[in-house]
Amino acid sequence: MVERTGEIVIAAVERAQLSSLLTAIHRSGFGHLTRVLDPDRGDVAGQARRAGAGVPDDFVLGDQRVAVMISAAARTPAATQLLERQGASRVWTTERAHAPVPLSIGKLSGPNRSRRDHASEPVAD
Repeated sequence: MVERTGEIVIAAVERAQLSSLLTAIHRSGFGHLTRVLDPDRGDVAGQARRAGAGVPDDFVLGDQRVAVMISAAARTPAATQLLERQGASRVWTTERAHAPVPLSIGKLSGPNRSRRDHASEPVAD
């Protein structure tokens, strides 16, 4: 049994059943909240983090599987049940990840000065 807390549901799904699962997800009203995390497109845990999800400690997909992530804060139990009914091999719930620390790239510029401000300054010899 899956712990039904958290805002995000992540399921491991056989690649062959992805199409029918996505149809069921859309029919249930979760389509706009869903992402497919595919190992063919890179590290799945990294994809989940970039999408704002915390990665469960025991998160492992296995061969020929993709991850389906549904961000359904108030409807996590319904999303979990749907994924289980549709044959997900494993389902996890997780929280949103903390926002990344913003990076400052380059030098911050000073206040904007108009050309007039520069024209009134004395010119050095």
